[in-house]
Amino acid sequence: MEAGLLAAYIRPMSKEGKHHYVPVFYLKQWVSGDDRKLCEYTRPRALIQTKRIGPKSTGFVHGLYSIPGLPAEEAQYIEKKYMQKLDDKAARALQAMLAQSPGDISLAEELTISWAAFLYSLILRSPEIITVMGIELERQRAIFRSMSTDTASMTDAEGIRHTVTVKHRPRHAQEFLPGFIAGQVVRELVAMRWKTISTASTNHPMLTSDRPVIMTNGFAHPEGHVGIPISPTMLFLATRPEGTYQTINAMSAEQLVISVNHNVSQHAIDYVYGVDDREWLFVSMRLGMRVPSTPIG
Repeated sequence: MEAGLLAAYIRPMSKEGKHHYVPVFYLKQWVSGDDRKLCEYTRPRALIQTKRIGPKSTGFVHGLYSIPGLPAEEAQYIEKKYMQKLDDKAARALQAMLAQSPGDISLAEELTISWAAFLYSLILRSPEIITVMGIELERQRAIFRSMSTDTASMTDAEGIRHTVTVKHRPRHAQEFLPGFIAGQVVRELVAMRWKTISTASTNHPMLTSDRPVIMTNGFAHPEGHVGIPISPTMLFLATRPEGTYQTINAMSAEQLVISVNHNVSQHAIDYVYGVDDREWLFVSMRLGMRVPSTPIG
C-alpha cells in the first residue's frame, strides 16, 4: 500500500495515541531474554533488518481507529469502547488456552466469543484493510451523491429509504469494525472445533507477524481451517471435520513449525516477529511477498 494512499485515511498524530493492530498482549508471548523484548524483522530496504523491541513499540499506527471530525475524546470511541475491550477479553482467553494441556480447548462462553471476534479482528483492523475500506466507502458515497440529484423521480417511499440510508451510512471506514467483528464470521468460528497443538519438542520456535492468521477455503467451508501461533511453541487451530485436524496433527513438530513460519512470514506486510534473530535467512526469503492466507502445509 502506497504511503500517500494510507495517509489519506489515517492521521498519524501522536496525540491520538498508539492504536495497535498487532496487540501488545499477543506479542508478549514472544518476549525473551534479559531485556524482555522480542525480535522484530523488517525490510525497509533490500536487506532484512532486525532489532530487539518491546511489544508496545511495534505494530501500531497513531490514531488508526480515530474518527475524523469528532472532538478528541469522542474520536477515540472505536479504540476505547471496542478494540481495547476486545483485546482485554481476548488476552484472558489466550492465557486460559496456554494454561491448558494441548488438545481440545475449554473456555467460558464469553471468552470463546471474544477469542473468535479477536481472530477476525486481526484480519480487519490492519492499516491497509482500513484504507481499502475507506476507498470503497468513498466510492459508495459518490454513488449516493449522484443518486441524490435524481430524487425527484423517486416515489415517496423510495425517497424516504434513500434519505434514511444516506443519513445513517457510516462516514468512515473505522466505524464498520464493531459491526463486522460481531457478525456472521464470528459465529462460524465459534461453531468450529478448537484445539491447540504443541511444538515444544523441537528447538525451533514459531514466528508470528503482523498478519498471523493462517486460513484456507474461507471460514464457512466444510474443509476450512484457521490457525494462529499463540506462542513460540503453541498453535491454535479451528477446524470443521475431524480429518483436517488429524492431518495437521500428524505432522512432526519440525514440519509444523516450518509450515507456520513459512505462512506467517510470506503473509506479513511490514513485520515478522520471533524470540531472536536466528531465522534471518528464512524470513529474508519470504518477508515482502505479501501472499494472502493459504492452507497450513
